[in-house]
Amino acid sequence: MKAVKLAGGLGNQMFQYAFAKAHQHKHKTPVLFDKTVYHPAYNRSFDLAHFNCKMEFTTPAKNRWPKILRKLLKRDGKKFKSNFGAHYFNDVKESHGLKFYPHLLENTDNAYYAGCFQSEKYFIDIRDILLKDFTLKEKLNAANSAILEDIKSKNSVSLHIRRGDYITVNNGIHFAVEQDYYQKAVSYIAEKIKYPYFFVFSDDAKWCKENLKLELPMQIVNINDALHGFYDLELMKNCKHNIIANSTLSWWGAWLNENRDKVVIMPQKWNLLDTSTYENIFPQGWIKL
Repeated sequence: MKAVKLAGGLGNQMFQYAFAKAHQHKHKTPVLFDKTVYHPAYNRSFDLAHFNCKMEFTTPAKNRWPKILRKLLKRDGKKFKSNFGAHYFNDVKESHGLKFYPHLLENTDNAYYAGCFQSEKYFIDIRDILLKDFTLKEKLNAANSAILEDIKSKNSVSLHIRRGDYITVNNGIHFAVEQDYYQKAVSYIAEKIKYPYFFVFSDDAKWCKENLKLELPMQIVNINDALHGFYDLELMKNCKHNIIANSTLSWWGAWLNENRDKVVIMPQKWNLLDTSTYENIFPQGWIKL
């Protein structure tokens, strides 16, 4: 048996799901999901529930064996209970979330995978499967449907600006992309695309209104709260082109975009760690500015 731990927001959950499905597809064996961090008491949102993802779940079971005895029995792993019964899983932790580790796709028995798996190299071979799984179960509401029609009728470009916790939380890893990046990205689009129309998505609409000055048609999409980011994702992926932030949400919006002629622009710098640690977050063909 194998299991993958789900954690983080929607974008992170999608990477973890894609990694698990790639494993399942390659080895033709079930891969379970542990979503216990999304217990209501933890105030976290299990956003994959809104998509047509095919999942079997596992949950921690009370371990009846003392740790010293588990070591003697070579059972020094986590014990989980699922519809398949109780199983011991051995921890397999990703060393760094933005690197690609081919050995993680090897067929390891009783593995409990924990990580971010933020590289398309894990799952590029099952793109067609993921395009189907990452479709919404529910229809868009009236407000989002109206914007979607507008997006489809124009030479639309999604522009994502993430601020929120990137501004308020100083963890030494994440940062808010500077305004200069967006100006360069918009200029690049204007040179390559005729009559672009920008749809701006952000968790800080006020900042966008006050600071984002484009000399091209634009619209700030401010109808979805933090609990409905999956609606923003649906709108972004339907734009013909994408300017993303250093955010997994808009990364997936661009990756799921099925326009064969799409132009995708992403920040040259993804986080505050050394550049060599995140080279695999960049899909081939995307423009780095």
